[in-house]
Amino acid sequence: TCQLRGEVGLTRHWSVTGAWGKGQLHYKAHDLAAILGAPALPILPSSDHHFAGMDVTGQRIRQFEVGVRYTFLQSGQPRPFLGLGCGQQMLAPFKVEYEIQHEPTGTLQKELFEVTTQTRLRNVIGLNTGLTLPLSTRFDLALEGYYQRAWKESSKSAPDLAGIRAGVHWLF
Repeated sequence: TCQLRGEVGLTRHWSVTGAWGKGQLHYKAHDLAAILGAPALPILPSSDHHFAGMDVTGQRIRQFEVGVRYTFLQSGQPRPFLGLGCGQQMLAPFKVEYEIQHEPTGTLQKELFEVTTQTRLRNVIGLNTGLTLPLSTRFDLALEGYYQRAWKESSKSAPDLAGIRAGVHWLF
């Protein structure tokens, strides 16, 4: 994934942040609720069948977030930070390859399902923490861990996301 982030300092420690990112996801899941955008797969043929595994390919995602950040210590030295933000995610159409297993016989059947609509996930709350390390007077290296969760879980279309990212900040 790729992300552009801007930060405007309000005080020595507090700042307002904005971020826009995009990427393409590929992952495997064993539970339909773990798929971002939770597509409505076709109904299983009988109660003797269950979903054995799902493979999501080419799931493009765009997201933006606005928030606040508290940065500890002074500039010119390693600075830990804590941030909180709110945003949304847009998911482009994607494909899900899934397996259906028939319990009594153990046979597997592969199917392909194509999600043809764009999905918008609103009110995503993000928490991030990390460290910025000065490289020069104009550049910092940032290492960050993040966690994202849907504020309202009215649908199962937004599982929690967590990850680690790194980048270079240009200071002006």
